[in-house]
Amino acid sequence: MIIQYALEEQKNIIYYMYEGHKGLSLNFMAMSNHPLFEDNSVFLAIFNPPFDLFEGLRKDMLPNVGVVPKLDVGFTDGHI
Repeated sequence: MIIQYALEEQKNIIYYMYEGHKGLSLNFMAMSNHPLFEDNSVFLAIFNPPFDLFEGLRKDMLPNVGVVPKLDVGFTDGHI
């Protein structure tokens, strides 16, 4: 899904990965509704991210915020 938006939709992806009972960050929710990001960004919240899909991600790194910029049309998987 992240790659699809960044490549096919030509959107910047801002993601928030978290787990546990704290829930989604209020700062992330507020930022995701700011008009500055309305046209060219997608915000994704990922609860209990699968560690096997996100190489290098560990439980002690959560919560984690990241950005994947729009990808060039010639992008090949594994070159972020």
